[in-house]
Amino acid sequence: MEITPDAAKALAKAVVVHGQPVRFLVQGGGIHGVSVRVFCSREGLEGDNEGTVGETRWVVDPVSWQYLSAAKVDVGSRAGQLHVTGVPEVGPGPGEGRIIILEIDVD
Repeated sequence: MEITPDAAKALAKAVVVHGQPVRFLVQGGGIHGVSVRVFCSREGLEGDNEGTVGETRWVVDPVSWQYLSAAKVDVGSRAGQLHVTGVPEVGPGPGEGRIIILEIDVD
């Protein structure tokens, strides 16, 4: 999973506030068949994929990793928004871009 420098800066702000790693979670639903949630999480769980970008630590569970391993996370067009591409289609809908559902403030 690639996290651009701009997205990493946005996530780092949230980590400083919450003091926990950022978790990416893929869930069923949404126009493309999946949605991606981002939230601050307690420490990683057994089997999680983990990484760091700059000083920001992220975790992804094994099922979500199947969708996110080749994904790219960048800032969105609106303040406080992130955008992810490279997530495989699992349902009907145009394009492959996803807006991540943020549960943390990245402004």
